[in-house]
Amino acid sequence: MRFGEKYIKVMLLSVLFQSKIYLPFSEREVEGGYINIFLERSSHLPDIPYEWIIELKYVKESDTDRLPEIRKASAAQLERYAASPQLAGKPGLRKAVWLFIGKTKYEIIE
Repeated sequence: MRFGEKYIKVMLLSVLFQSKIYLPFSEREVEGGYINIFLERSSHLPDIPYEWIIELKYVKESDTDRLPEIRKASAAQLERYAASPQLAGKPGLRKAVWLFIGKTKYEIIE
């Protein structure tokens, strides 16, 4: 398997599925598209204040000149997902881009 966004997603989901706090959903469909990872609070822990829309991005080291464009497009995607009828008005909804740059760098943009 070539290293990339799908590889990172599989690694993250394997850890997130162990969580007792959140129920992770991969490629949850909403009106604006498919959310990479949606973390829904567990019904066993209703006091958890947030649920998360996470957009994963992977950029090769050689493509770092595209980072501003990718950040902007990712933020627009998150806004579109959050505004969908399925999620609009949901209390405690947070959004984040997890941007991986090559194999050694990352950014988390909320």
